[in-house]
Amino acid sequence: MPPPNKLVILCVLVLGVWWTSCTGEPESVSPTQPTPVATPTSTVVATPVAADPAPSPTMSLLDPVPVGISTLLPTPTPVTAAPTPTERLRPTGTPTPGPTPTSESSPIPSPAPPRVTPETRRFTEISGGHEHTCALGMDGTVICWGRQSSPPEDEKFVAISSGANYTCALREDGSPACWSLEETDPDADYRQGIMGPPPEDGKFMAISSGNGHACALRIDGTPVCWGDNRSDQSSTPPGERFIAITGSFDYSCGIGEDNVPLCWGDVKDQPVMQVQESLVSISGGYSDACGLTVDGDVACWDKFGGDLYYPMPGRKLAYLGSHVSHGALQYRCGIELNGSAICWSSWLDGDVKIDPIPPDSKFVDISTGMRHGCGILEDGSVSCWGDNGAGQLQPPMHTTPPPMPSVPEVCVPGLIVQKGSGCWVDTSLEETYRLVVTPSGRGNLYNSDGQLLQSQYGSVDVHYTIAGEGRTYVILRTHANSDGSWTVELASEWQ
Repeated sequence: MPPPNKLVILCVLVLGVWWTSCTGEPESVSPTQPTPVATPTSTVVATPVAADPAPSPTMSLLDPVPVGISTLLPTPTPVTAAPTPTERLRPTGTPTPGPTPTSESSPIPSPAPPRVTPETRRFTEISGGHEHTCALGMDGTVICWGRQSSPPEDEKFVAISSGANYTCALREDGSPACWSLEETDPDADYRQGIMGPPPEDGKFMAISSGNGHACALRIDGTPVCWGDNRSDQSSTPPGERFIAITGSFDYSCGIGEDNVPLCWGDVKDQPVMQVQESLVSISGGYSDACGLTVDGDVACWDKFGGDLYYPMPGRKLAYLGSHVSHGALQYRCGIELNGSAICWSSWLDGDVKIDPIPPDSKFVDISTGMRHGCGILEDGSVSCWGDNGAGQLQPPMHTTPPPMPSVPEVCVPGLIVQKGSGCWVDTSLEETYRLVVTPSGRGNLYNSDGQLLQSQYGSVDVHYTIAGEGRTYVILRTHANSDGSWTVELASEWQ
């Protein structure tokens, strides 16, 4: 027989169970009510992709392979688009629960959103045309400058691509839109009557503008091109599906689901040319195309020969920028693994010149036009360099042009111009040029009116004429040194 104290406990337990089963009421325990949690909200930008991949908690502005207009990551079939620069700016990680509201608490007003001014506007994507540039804002709107092509008003976009004299973009629902320079008739053409309106059927996940035509990828990876087709550059190969596409001068290229590029149009082996290299992104040009390999190398090939060459051996890139070209000089830029930008120029003879951008500037997107480049920095602001003959370096949000400081010295061969200093060129005519080396090591060239003509990191050529009994034509070549100073050299002189 159990001890009395254990018997009492056993009886209490038995009575408790009997009471619960007979009355259907539980023991007298206060139920725990769930604590209401404030659910944080975030803005989600719609994309033309059927299934949007969720960003990783470790995703940052410097993802290994950022995505531009004509660059998509390889994905299993069915083909889906990689995260766009806008998606990389979305909130990541686990939300922190908010405070539990009580009956005595009064509602807390939400803080007013920060006022966005032209100077504080931020962007996610940029694309350079021949002499204009367009940028996609975080709010989905597009602005353009240079030989300006005006985007449609009151429209939101998720991707842009600038061509020769026009720009195309994808709306939030995946439909394409294109617009031309203001000097042309927008209802008639986009390039001398050749470029026509984009297709109205279907949704697209990527778009790329060439010289007189454009190409896009449907959600399932099938290509569609329209516009100039005199070289069959708009006649897409049947039965192909791509993960990336680019419209070039008079040809087009795409990367197949096996990561092998395929080109068509004015190429060596018409109707198509296959290049034996595995790529994750591709960018066309005037006569050569380049792609980023799975190992981060830049591989290029001539459209007439198809032989591969590697312009920057030993350098790894995380991103290859879009490119538009109309001439023998190919000027391209990319983003290195640490976020720094690097640019290089190559001629048809294969000579390659590398122009590194200062390493303290970190980029999330980059693009080159015919003679200029622009990029988006980590904070979403825009930085441009190169030729500024049409104002393609000066976005409208940069309302104050860089000043033209006075410089004491004359630019003569052998002169070394230090940072923060400069020199001037006397042509004995009304026109006078001034070269100014900024504190960051960039070379700015101004005319006598104070207009910024060029802003370069690598070199600036000054073409001028000396008046006299006969006219002397001179080209001064100035180039940057490793310490940030610039050296003046005589490139050519003739009468």
